[in-house]
Parts: sequence; structure tokens; C-alpha cells
Amino acid sequence: MELGIHGPSGCKKRLVELCELAYPGSLGDRLDSFKWNEEERGRVHCSPQWSYERFEVEHEIEVDPHGYIMNHESGLKLMHTGDSGPCEAISSRAGDCDVVVMEMGVPDEVVIPQHFRPSTVATLANANPETIFLVTHTWLDDPDCEREPIISNQLPPLPDNVIQVSDGERFSLNSEGLQRINE
Repeated sequence: MELGIHGPSGCKKRLVELCELAYPGSLGDRLDSFKWNEEERGRVHCSPQWSYERFEVEHEIEVDPHGYIMNHESGLKLMHTGDSGPCEAISSRAGDCDVVVMEMGVPDEVVIPQHFRPSTVATLANANPETIFLVTHTWLDDPDCEREPIISNQLPPLPDNVIQVSDGERFSLNSEGLQRINE
């Protein structure tokens, strides 16, 4: 199966340059064999039942920050906010989505516009009570980890439609809703 890579304009050129810097001569031919798509919207390569839309989000402009909306032909709609803080591009789309995967990179006392905090996650979730929010990439240590926490492993209180995800967790989304898969 051919690998499809969807990214912003210039992503192939940048990835080729990064690979050449890190591992000269090791990936050139392989990268040329991938199916590259730098369009802002379209069908997902090898999964035509999915379409996508890429949109700019709030973060340092140098990292070319984008989120994605994924639409399934069944009507299911997912958003991945990317590494972003609160912005109109996310808030205007969240209510149309079934699930939003987002990062919550800093605690409330650290006010950085490029990152969601518990209070800004709560504001977005409360404004969109029918949407499920999966929060990843937090500053917290996993509460189930056996090691002593470096900063904290106390999850902040968030609305009921927010699930704070741990590394390795798996979910199933079907007509009954979103379910954690317990192994």
C-alpha cells in the first residue's frame, strides 16, 4: 500500500531537507515513492471514505500551525487542533464535530496564548456540550504511573464531555458513543 502524506504547502520539501540533514542519503528514494498532498482540503489517500480540511490555528507562525477536520462519509466529524491555543478557527468549528482531539499544554497559572489551559478547555467544552473533547499532551504526569510525579499527577476538574487521555489508551467510536477499550 502506498503511504499518503497530507501536509501544508512545502511539507515535502521541508521533510526531505530534514531527513537529509539527519540521515544523509538514507531516505531520498523512499520519500519520492510516497503520495504527497499539499492541498487544504480533499480526500484522504487510500481512505476515500474520509475527506479533510486543514486550517490555520494559533501558535508561533514559524511552525506553520494547522488543525484538521476529518469527515467520514457516515457523517462522523473529527477535529485535531494541532499544537494550538484558543482561537476562532477552533471555536467556530468545534460545535460541528463529534470528537475534538486537543492539547492542554500548560496549567491555568501559565498564560500563553499558543496553548490551551484547563480554563480555556472548559470554556470550549461548556460552549459545545454535544462534542467530546479528548485532551492529550498535558504538563501532568500520568495518574496511573508508578513513579513519583515530576510536577503533578492531579488531573484538573473539567466538564463531563472532556476526557483526559493517557498514553497508550485506545477508544472505539460507534453508534453507542465513544468507549475506552480496556485490554
